[in-house]
Amino acid sequence: MINDMTVLDYIKLNKHSSTIELAKELGASESTVRRALTRLEDKRLIMRFHGGAQIIEAGISADDVAYRKGKNWKKKNVIAREASKVVEDNSTIILLGGTTVCAMCNYIRNKKLTVITNSLIVLDELKREEHIKIILLGGEYNPIEKELGGAITSFGMKHMRADYLFSGATSFDEKQGATTQDLYSLELYRSCIESSNQIYILTDSSKFEKFGTAVTAYHHEITCLITDSDIDSDLKERLAEKGLNVKVVSENKI
Repeated sequence: MINDMTVLDYIKLNKHSSTIELAKELGASESTVRRALTRLEDKRLIMRFHGGAQIIEAGISADDVAYRKGKNWKKKNVIAREASKVVEDNSTIILLGGTTVCAMCNYIRNKKLTVITNSLIVLDELKREEHIKIILLGGEYNPIEKELGGAITSFGMKHMRADYLFSGATSFDEKQGATTQDLYSLELYRSCIESSNQIYILTDSSKFEKFGTAVTAYHHEITCLITDSDIDSDLKERLAEKGLNVKVVSENKI
């Protein structure tokens, strides 16, 4: 049996570590290490990622986008890579905040695009790409989400059009569609949907276990829902019966 603080001290020393490495170095089983990591994450002392954990940097909370960026990172990346395949050169796309959508940046760098976004993390990822024109929507800065929002953002979007919209979701409701708890951003979601020819919702399977307050995209509006292979098979079938195009991708592809 290992002490949680011993695990924490090792991660602090190395900034990050895999579960296998921790088990080997500390002489414990992987299941014991995973339980310790779960307890440390519950105390907001570390950030879990697929296969390991890293220390939370000073000034970053578990609600911060910088923390969430590492959660389920492998699932997010395989979803993002699949989504990027539909993007054609010379198209205009909306990347609407969220860490899964931001992960698309790694897969579109070499394309000639116009990118409309309210996300400063998307801006930071793409600002040096000479073939990508970035239109940053103005608005009120949200330091937790690292994005701009509010009436100014929504108003600016009403004068835009796009070939594709890529959006994440706080949760996905089987009966309604993509949802959010953030009523403040609802008008922006609706403006983006109305301005886009195709709507792609990117969400890992954990989002099907949560519930939002407001619907951002209804089933009939969604061109494709892209998620990972941990989605419940019965749920996938029920969504398909409702006419929703569900694309399931495996983590083994990365």
